[in-house]
Amino acid sequence: MHKRRPAASALAVAWLLLNIGLIASAAQPEDEWYVVRIAGQRAGTMHQRTERVVREGVPLFRTKAESLLTISRLGAGMELRTSSTCLETEAGDLLEVVSELQFSTVPMKSEARVEDGHVVLKSYLGDNLSSVAERTIPFSGRLLGPEGIRRASEAGLKNPGDTVIVQSFLPELSKPVTVTQVLEGVELLPESVPPREALRVTETNSAYPRKRTAWLDRSGRTLFSSDASPFGEMTTRLTTREDALSLSAPVDAAVLPFEQALARSNIRLPQARSIDAVTLRLERRNPALGSDWTDLSGPGQTVLEKTADHLILKVERSSPAPQASVEEPPAGQDPADLDEFLRSNQYLDTQDEVLLKAVQEALGRPGPEELGDALGKALRLENWVTGRMKFDAGIAFAPSREVIRNARGTCAEHAVLLAAMLRATGIPSRILTGYVYLNGVWGGHAWVEARLGGAWVGLDAAVNGPGPADAARFALVRSSLNDGLGELLSGGQGLLGNLQVTVLSYALDGRTAVVDPAAPLYAVEENLYINPGLGLRVLKPSGFVFENMDGIWPDNTLLVMEGPNGETIRILQDAWRPGRDPEESAYLRLGDLVPGGRRS
Repeated sequence: MHKRRPAASALAVAWLLLNIGLIASAAQPEDEWYVVRIAGQRAGTMHQRTERVVREGVPLFRTKAESLLTISRLGAGMELRTSSTCLETEAGDLLEVVSELQFSTVPMKSEARVEDGHVVLKSYLGDNLSSVAERTIPFSGRLLGPEGIRRASEAGLKNPGDTVIVQSFLPELSKPVTVTQVLEGVELLPESVPPREALRVTETNSAYPRKRTAWLDRSGRTLFSSDASPFGEMTTRLTTREDALSLSAPVDAAVLPFEQALARSNIRLPQARSIDAVTLRLERRNPALGSDWTDLSGPGQTVLEKTADHLILKVERSSPAPQASVEEPPAGQDPADLDEFLRSNQYLDTQDEVLLKAVQEALGRPGPEELGDALGKALRLENWVTGRMKFDAGIAFAPSREVIRNARGTCAEHAVLLAAMLRATGIPSRILTGYVYLNGVWGGHAWVEARLGGAWVGLDAAVNGPGPADAARFALVRSSLNDGLGELLSGGQGLLGNLQVTVLSYALDGRTAVVDPAAPLYAVEENLYINPGLGLRVLKPSGFVFENMDGIWPDNTLLVMEGPNGETIRILQDAWRPGRDPEESAYLRLGDLVPGGRRS
């Protein structure tokens, strides 16, 4: 058996860090330091400086900004870093941005150069210039730098109701973003000692659906900001250098309440990894995080109903035709349309010699009857990744070159490695982020889709089962990663970590079960525990009492029975890897729980 390991997505945390970078600069050259708090805990810092420089005889503004979040996720420390240098004209027009994201040991670097009506963006990993990807991104209007944004705020926000709309460029998202500021009023800065007057401004960002509240001084500089997040309120406050640097990592890492981002299920699904279909009702828990529904329709997902406050989604397990070959062109589609899902990129490096050797090891030498079996090949790769990877919650998002060498990470790294190995064998693949069901909860997750025999088929090396990925999951975003992390960072925001998921029905082994949303998760009738979802009835021994019946992932305890003399009977819900004998796996697991126990 093995412990299933999704992870509340670190991408939601990464987005928070990127959003700090939209803070306006100071009017005069000086170092600005900010303290970042999440759910009341000191979580990080930001340092920014804007100054005049001269390049080739032309006076310009240069803004350097660095951000750091130091957090603890599932008991593991994690550091998320960003740095950027913006160059803009004296009028505030953006000329170039050089940025760096570090979500693992290898930083992701980007260089954006603004030209007439388009931005030329180069991205690469670390110092590996051979991984450079270059693309052109069109835009209209003006792109402003931090100093240009500050000036626009200073000039346009005078009286309540005044509105300022500016546009800038975030290399991390690979696209321009529009920021709208509305002056709500003039009031005392929250928690300011001594009291200080500030402009209270509501900000919206085109890349993210929720609203943010910021307090600015009259020059347009940010003094304080407050954002809603799945983990609680996130604030940034202007402070002193000494105060900002008093946070020492990783000892003082903020322990984020990731359980808040999990959605408790109304039913314990039986054999979740074999579920063929589910119908779900999705509702937002916090409207402040966004009010629009992402388009959730796609392979295996059908939106049955959508209103302002809920969405009904049907998810069906996808499978290719028996013995389907990856070489079969999809009906009515040009095979060239799939080229983007075969391309090697910074995160999925299909030319890596270490990865290519791993592919050979995983596939071995198939017999003649297996040569055209694309699904069989894909499942061997999936099982190889599952067997090699070790769970490490301290990694936010790493490229395949790092993962294949370190064999550590969360669901995101499992997905990255599997997607790269699939592409290296000629199987088109892409990364998905969304939700998966596991041990009583729906949580943020990443997995893979592979194009097999004309169908997109789910594969999951972190939470895997027999055959293609089960239907006890749903995707919010799909990405080739050819354009970097932009799609994964911005797509699905406002929903990830912010959903209540109710199971309305599910299909298993050819039978469909309708679920009463109002029914209790379990019932206790005197000495009997009844769990209708699992079809489980447990009669406790005389003198014992039921305890701990509400555990959820990562605790796989279903219930505990405590005896009068200190005896403990614990019932766990666990799983085993595909290909292993269930009975033998159970004995191995019992051996871990009861060292030295006898096998009858």
